[in-house]
Amino acid sequence: MLNHALVLTLLAAPAATTKTAPSAYEIAKRAHEISSVGFGGERFASKMELYDAHGERVAEYQLMTFNREGAKQSDGTTKSLVRFTGPADAKGTALLTHEQKNGQESRWLYMAETRRVKQIGSGSMSASFKGSEVSYEDMTLEALDKYDYRLLGDHRLGKRDTWKVEARPKFADSGYSRTVTYYDKKAGYPLKTEFYDRAGKPLKTMLVKGYQRVKGKWRPSKSQIKNVQTKRKTVVTSGGYQLGIDLPDRMFTVAQLQRQ
Repeated sequence: MLNHALVLTLLAAPAATTKTAPSAYEIAKRAHEISSVGFGGERFASKMELYDAHGERVAEYQLMTFNREGAKQSDGTTKSLVRFTGPADAKGTALLTHEQKNGQESRWLYMAETRRVKQIGSGSMSASFKGSEVSYEDMTLEALDKYDYRLLGDHRLGKRDTWKVEARPKFADSGYSRTVTYYDKKAGYPLKTEFYDRAGKPLKTMLVKGYQRVKGKWRPSKSQIKNVQTKRKTVVTSGGYQLGIDLPDRMFTVAQLQRQ
């Protein structure tokens, strides 16, 4: 039974002037939900530019990415296909990823120059994707529950108020000891992530810019990943987002990898 005296006391008390900060997991979950939940099927184009330690561009690739949300499928598996559309010597190369809610992942890489498909084991999570500063681990879509989170407080990043959240991997094959991400307090999406290698030393920094809303989901137009140890940099520019589209299951099969 309610204590009526207590209720009256609470009603008469002045309103609180401060809000309780959300938990670190709640912040990360919000970011996941506004980007990776409810999009159904997705297609978009990207340009990936690789720069050496002197700032010289050493490679440029054109990519087409297809994502299909696992929650919308009977098997619950999130599937992703990244296919190179240029230049000519890389055209056709493709990466297929299957991610299950229990954390299990399967990846296959088709190399157009050799016309062979090889499976990428869990021990290669930290390996570079096509010589870039992007690792296979960075491309995971269902990563929310694979990390433990801790709120490090709030932080002013440029003109944006952010939550500073640390994430530590629960799985042994991660290439990182931890990451620190700055989430925009108002919109909820990440603006910056700092990555630390297995020895705990700073490894790379990612800045994400130019967010736009596509069918209610936030999508970035530009990401810059800089390796602070080697000074190399990768810039990914994306656009032409199409969400809520129907993508057939056959598109995300190993057999289909070799077909352009």
